[in-house]
Amino acid sequence: MAGASALARVADLLQGHPGATALVVSIELCSLTVQWDDRSMANIVGTGLFGDGASAVVMVGADHPTPAFAKIVGSRSALYPESLDAIGWTIGSFGFRLMLTAAVPELIASSLAADLDQLLADHRLERSDIDVWVAHPGGPRVLEAFSDSLGLEPADLAVSWDVMAEVGNLSSSAVLHVLERQDRHPAGHKGVLFAVGPGVSAELVLVEWT
Repeated sequence: MAGASALARVADLLQGHPGATALVVSIELCSLTVQWDDRSMANIVGTGLFGDGASAVVMVGADHPTPAFAKIVGSRSALYPESLDAIGWTIGSFGFRLMLTAAVPELIASSLAADLDQLLADHRLERSDIDVWVAHPGGPRVLEAFSDSLGLEPADLAVSWDVMAEVGNLSSSAVLHVLERQDRHPAGHKGVLFAVGPGVSAELVLVEWT
């Protein structure tokens, strides 16, 4: 989720520094967490699903002379109760051991739509106003849960599926890889960039192409 939340928090910062330039950098080395002696399903799935990656995003304030291809209009953060054991890490002398359960897509299915609709309502928008969906490629079941809970068509998340197939889930860097492939849309097109992470937490970012 940190890739999405980093964009949102830096956008907040730039509101107070409209002439500034900021750089968001994400580096994820998920392969360092492989547990060779762990034959649990979570470790097997995680080893096959997660990849190593890096991303960087240059962001500028509203008064900066360099034009941006899109602007962040707003964001919304969510933390779902009773979900601490759904996803994360168990840390010990053995290193980092992945904790991944079926509760993640279930939480997405039950909770994400309400947070999305509230973000859109805050800006007098509805789901039908959104042209571009930039979803964290967390895994097949996560992407399916996104589609089911938000009522999206298969084509809406095609770029996220492509990124997952090519490089896997790059943790915080993954949604930024999806964004990189979405940088050419007509001015005025609106998009939602969103991701989930440990907690279980979610970050939704409303974007408008310029």
